[in-house]
Amino acid sequence: MNVLSLSPLFSRTLACLFFGSGVILAQEAKHPEKPLLWKVEGKGLKLINPALDSSAFQPLATWVVAISLPVLPDQMAGKTALDTVLWEEAAAAGKKTGGLETVGSQVGIFTELTEEEQVVMLSETMRMLGKDREEGRNSVAELTAAYVSGDVDKVEAEMERGMKEMAESEHRELAGKFMKRILTGRDVTMAASIVEILENEPGTIHFMAAGAGHFSSKTSILSHLEKAGCTVTRIGG
Repeated sequence: MNVLSLSPLFSRTLACLFFGSGVILAQEAKHPEKPLLWKVEGKGLKLINPALDSSAFQPLATWVVAISLPVLPDQMAGKTALDTVLWEEAAAAGKKTGGLETVGSQVGIFTELTEEEQVVMLSETMRMLGKDREEGRNSVAELTAAYVSGDVDKVEAEMERGMKEMAESEHRELAGKFMKRILTGRDVTMAASIVEILENEPGTIHFMAAGAGHFSSKTSILSHLEKAGCTVTRIGG
């Protein structure tokens, strides 16, 4: 059996794009080669861990900060992303592993954003986590719980909630761009990869994994597989 998944590098970013840290942004003047380099300051980091400060984030691209902050508590608690767990267990069992996407295409989702767009992404991330704190909720935990429940409608509702908030803000145009890059465009790409793999190795059993959001929308991976002539049957749940 082959095991194909998102790469472990990207598995830690997928759930991070709709939630943020509620910290303060300030332009970093001491980096003339990066005039729009921003740093994270304020109470947000201290709420994650009192020992944290912004120094570790200074060399990082803005988009890296944006996708890292929401999952930082889980990472510091030693939790491992599901994709990584699957990958490591498959490798340990001697299974052939591979990716439905390349690392380059995954990272390119963010590196192709302008610095201004990355700053908006970080700003929205912060705003949403700040809102989480005010409402006493944890959106990342809620999305995880929806996934674990196996309830596709819950997953879709959680995914749409974050995008809806951004779409209703002054950044609605960027929200549409994110949705295409993060979800709908990649649904097409991964479905095509799956079809190609099945056609090239028809006698092999494959276990393929992707983020929950890629199975919950009307333009999901499943819909593209069905259009390609595949029979899709849910088992369990």
